Parts: sequence; structure tokens; C-alpha cells
Amino acid sequence: MFQSLFSDFRLMSHQNRLAQPDVLGERVSTVQVLTVTRTIDEGYAPDMTHQQKIVRALLDKHAQKASESEYDRSVAISAISASREIIQAVPTDLNGKEYAACVLSELEKLLAGYHDPDGEYTSGKGVIGALLDDLQCAL
Repeated sequence: MFQSLFSDFRLMSHQNRLAQPDVLGERVSTVQVLTVTRTIDEGYAPDMTHQQKIVRALLDKHAQKASESEYDRSVAISAISASREIIQAVPTDLNGKEYAACVLSELEKLLAGYHDPDGEYTSGKGVIGALLDDLQCAL
């Protein structure tokens, strides 16, 4: 899902004509403007910011990885569930940069105090840490 989020870039070239007066008439110069657009149809609300879409996509990706984990699957799923609760508690009316900063800050707090004692091989911190690392790279 995350890869499809970034692999759907389309580059479109637009011609921007700037009229400049000339002694013999009107001279037109052409400037190429490269516009990057993105087509995302992931079923998210249309008013979500770019950062919110990235967060949701990465969270979904890590939830899938947790459900397929061979080691302490329930611990991995619980860690992602705790992360999802933290992320959903972040106000969505923030602008993109504020939202990203708030998500990262809240996940860092969660990571600092998280420990699931039910794990045989892991406490769940690694799962949250991997999600946090991916979010830090993407945002």
C-alpha cells in the first residue's frame, strides 16, 4: 500500500506563455513548468493532508507486517494497535507540518514507555521503533 502511494506520480508539463511587449508586435516566450501531481485512491477522506495519508499508509503496512510476524505476533499486533490509538488521538485539524511533528512526538513518547511483558522474544518496542523510523524518513 505504501509503495503504491509513492509510485503513482505523474509528471505533467504545462506551457506557460508570458507576453512581453516588443517593438514589432507582441513577443511570446515559453516557459516549461513541471508539475508533480499524485493520484491516490486509498479510500481515505478527501480532506486528509498529504502527511496524514502517508501516516495511514505506513500504519497499514506495519499492521500487515505485525499480523504476519513469526515471533510474538500478538505482541506486534498490540504494539501497532497502541500506535494506531496514539495516532488517531492526534488532532486532524493541524496543518501538515504540525500534524507530522505531533505524530512523531507522540510515538516517541509511546516508544519510551512501552513494554509488553507477554512477549517471549520482544516487548513490542521494536515494532513501534520500526514504524517511527519509517515515519521519520517519510515525513
